[in-house]
Amino acid sequence: MPFTVSEFRDLVQLLKTMPEWKEELRRLILTDELLALPASVERLEEKVDELGGMADELGGQMVELGKKVGRLDARTVRLEEKTDRLEQKTDRLEEKTDELGRKVDKLDSRLERVEGDVGTLKGWGLEARYRENPGSFFRALLRSPRKTRDLDKILEDAVDHGLLAATEADEILRADLVLQGLDRQSGALRYLVVEISWGVGETDVERAKRRATLLSRVPRMDSLAAVAGHWIGPAARGRARHLGVCCVIDGIVDGSE
Repeated sequence: MPFTVSEFRDLVQLLKTMPEWKEELRRLILTDELLALPASVERLEEKVDELGGMADELGGQMVELGKKVGRLDARTVRLEEKTDRLEQKTDRLEEKTDELGRKVDKLDSRLERVEGDVGTLKGWGLEARYRENPGSFFRALLRSPRKTRDLDKILEDAVDHGLLAATEADEILRADLVLQGLDRQSGALRYLVVEISWGVGETDVERAKRRATLLSRVPRMDSLAAVAGHWIGPAARGRARHLGVCCVIDGIVDGSE
């Protein structure tokens, strides 16, 4: 039997007066999912509200983070500026250090020249002392030591007779001091070729030995080699002992052949 419009209107009116029937009819017509939809929507709205609050809080945190990042950027810029200034100061310091190093090098060079000049002057003064009074310094090596006379003529004759080359004669004449005296054991005439230096080195020792050897090639001019000075280094002392060169240090005989 079909449901008429009039009957529908009577049903609507009845439902208005009987709310419990309305609820029962709703349960019959709607599914459980649809009935639960309002509650679900309400919970969803609560979650949306909660999420909105969290979003607001996160937004605030982002704003605060942005401020901190901004302050960090500003600090970074200041740090970079300070770093640039420090690098500039470091560059200037390096330039000044380099300049100071160059000045120190120049000063060292000047000091070396001064030391060399002073050493030369001291050597000249010491040489003058030995020349003026050879007897007081070399008596332990020769009896009555005195400067050799006519050494130039003796060497010229040796060159003329082919005993020495001219350059070898010149080498002997460049010796600081050539003395003659009597050998303390045999009494024979002997010569002493002396190299004088404030500080005696290996070069002085070798030069004295070489010049004494050349002079010994001249007949009746058997020669000894000696070095004299204010001090002598260990290497030079050892070299002198090896070559048989006498050492006179501060006027005292330090070794003999």
